[in-house]
Amino acid sequence: MIVVDTSALVAILKREPLRDACIEALDQNAACMSAGTLVECFVTAEWNGVGDEMRRMIGALAPQIIPVTDETAYEAHLAYKRWGEGRHPA
Repeated sequence: MIVVDTSALVAILKREPLRDACIEALDQNAACMSAGTLVECFVTAEWNGVGDEMRRMIGALAPQIIPVTDETAYEAHLAYKRWGEGRHPA
């Protein structure tokens, strides 16, 4: 299973350089995302003028949506501290 991030889906829709790698990762794995990320995907897509495309892509991807609880929010915070933008080369 792969945890889907907003930036990966936007990269696909905007045909950014890592688009093909993101598509390949999604094709090879079952997907999940938090309910918070789902909201972020829709908001970010609207900002970028690809709202309809994002809704279609998420519908086709059919990720398992994980509820956001205080425990999962804390775990997400710890993951960001370790892997967040500018904190790790991954």
